[in-house]
Amino acid sequence: LGEDVVSLLIRARDDESDQALNDTELVSVVTQSLVGGIDTTGALIARMAYLLLSVRERWDRLCADPDKYAATIVEETLRMHGPIRCVGRTTTRDVEIAGTTIPAGSLVLLHTGSASRDPAAFEDPERFDMERSGAEVGQQLGLGRGTHFCLGAPFARVAGRVVLKALAERLPDLRLADPDM
Repeated sequence: LGEDVVSLLIRARDDESDQALNDTELVSVVTQSLVGGIDTTGALIARMAYLLLSVRERWDRLCADPDKYAATIVEETLRMHGPIRCVGRTTTRDVEIAGTTIPAGSLVLLHTGSASRDPAAFEDPERFDMERSGAEVGQQLGLGRGTHFCLGAPFARVAGRVVLKALAERLPDLRLADPDM
């Protein structure tokens, strides 16, 4: 075994304490890490490319200064078109929201995509803004939050910035094959 994450997880499975992972947990964590990193990253890159290339001025601005715009474009894309749009949760107790009681044991769908477009949190939330402030962008929920944070989020963010910079530098004349999509 090496020092990579999977080897560390295998060691955690083989640990003889009561905190050891079982085989099902090990497979689940490895699968979530792989799928989360690959699926999240692929979706992010495709969405960024479309958002930028569908409005030529955006693409030209990125190409003129990729270092300035890449990180904000990644976050703004996650805010507007994040891969996690809705999550299901089961209530553990009765909850009252806006005068309606949701009984314990109810399935509730939380639309995180709506939260990332909340006008109380984001100025002009329906606009894709390559200049959006860091504090404002940091509130987006495109990859979840807390215990439900996407395992692939750090990889997706780094890969998104790297891919944007590489495309801008190597293919400044890139265009959509069908601009009417």
